[in-house]
Amino acid sequence: KQRLGWFNQDEVEMVARELGVTSKDVREMESRMAAQDMTFDLSSDDDSDSQPMAPVLYLQDKSSNFADGIEDDNWEEQAANRLTDAMQGLDERSQDIIRARWLDEDNKSTLQELADRY
Repeated sequence: KQRLGWFNQDEVEMVARELGVTSKDVREMESRMAAQDMTFDLSSDDDSDSQPMAPVLYLQDKSSNFADGIEDDNWEEQAANRLTDAMQGLDERSQDIIRARWLDEDNKSTLQELADRY
């Protein structure tokens, strides 16, 4: 590049040919390189009024909701506590049937196996 400023069409085509990319790619990269970078999360000493507002302050991750995660954890804990309480009120045979049929993820018993056992 012999001068400051944007590429003219001949320069764009020459760079595209040398890099093996399209002219459109060269134009896009030229405009990206001319743009100013912006920090995503300003440090605490960058709170002057002349600084733009950091994107971390106005962008949110909609795929993750912390409150939903806490609610799910609480729900699972409460359900586990209720199941434990209910199981304690059953006789040993009933507890064994429920554990074998529903609570053993790796080796669930079939109805026939339980019938043969009891």
